[in-house]
Amino acid sequence: MPLVNSKKLSFSFEYHDSLPKVLIYILTWLVLILAQLMCLIPFFLWSLILLPYTATLFIVGLFLFQTKLLVHQVVWNKWCALFTSRSWQYDKDVVYDTKYFNELLVIELLFNNIPQVQ
Repeated sequence: MPLVNSKKLSFSFEYHDSLPKVLIYILTWLVLILAQLMCLIPFFLWSLILLPYTATLFIVGLFLFQTKLLVHQVVWNKWCALFTSRSWQYDKDVVYDTKYFNELLVIELLFNNIPQVQ
């Protein structure tokens, strides 16, 4: 039984004992599914519009992460400003963040050695 805003539709039936009731039931489901799909169209259009931007950020972020350049204060602050538009909130004060660098090295060590563990 289709619900709209957690309520039964006023033209829904308890028993589908005739052909018009079954037809109304099927048409109701089709209309609701089409309405849902129409609401998803703007989302997919917006995703397509933002795809070049997000793909660029993804590739640059992968490069900065793999080369460990995010450890440097200037690179980190500019990356956070570009990625979040709130540079002041994530700014670092130290020139080289050794804690983050150690985390990156441990992650790299683990992922390099996991395939060799048997």
